[in-house]
Amino acid sequence: MEEFTSSWAELFFTILLLVGLYLLLMVLSDLIRRSNLFGKYNEPVHNFLELLIKIFEPLSILIGTVVFVSINPIIHGALVGLLIVFTFSLLKNYVHGRLFLIAHKLKVGQRIEVQNVKGVISDMQRMGLTLQTKNGSRFIHYSSLMAEGYLLLKGEEIGGLHNIILSPKVEGEMPGQQIIRNKLFACPYIDWNFIPKINTVEKEDKLKIQVLLREEQHLSHLTRLINEWGCETRLSK
Repeated sequence: MEEFTSSWAELFFTILLLVGLYLLLMVLSDLIRRSNLFGKYNEPVHNFLELLIKIFEPLSILIGTVVFVSINPIIHGALVGLLIVFTFSLLKNYVHGRLFLIAHKLKVGQRIEVQNVKGVISDMQRMGLTLQTKNGSRFIHYSSLMAEGYLLLKGEEIGGLHNIILSPKVEGEMPGQQIIRNKLFACPYIDWNFIPKINTVEKEDKLKIQVLLREEQHLSHLTRLINEWGCETRLSK
């Protein structure tokens, strides 16, 4: 059987191709996340792209590693083996993270309790997630989440994520959802790891927005800003 070998040129081409595809997926995901290109299907399309990225990233690393080793199986294989040995804990946590994110539907903005700490997920990275609590931010490794588990919370107010009801100061002059969305996009207080949700209040000329703020004290600044847009505000659960 003919032995599979590669060249440095093939490795560079493979890396460029994989990086290009990865960046394309990232750009598309971010574009869809910040816009409403697919209307009511926007969230399912974005979720599918996010799942594809979570699978494509480790797959790309594996493909690149295989091509690298195939250039010189003995030397490169030994180098990869040493790298795995010295970075085993990091690789283990990375793999746990990929598996955890694929199997669990956690996302930024959700409230969870882990290790007896309650908070809002403000960021999800490769090795773990950042939990925004009343006492500040806390980084939690995915390995800990897999080992100890977590509790998904509902209906509890935890700092960072806020529901705000908007009503017009002048009857019949309520700004549309897209206008509010555009104004929020330019707002400096919003943490864009969580895309603001905007919904109409049934049978009322009002809007309900859900936003994640960078700092808890930004809430008063945001409500004053919304008042300048011609809307009254009140907090909602």
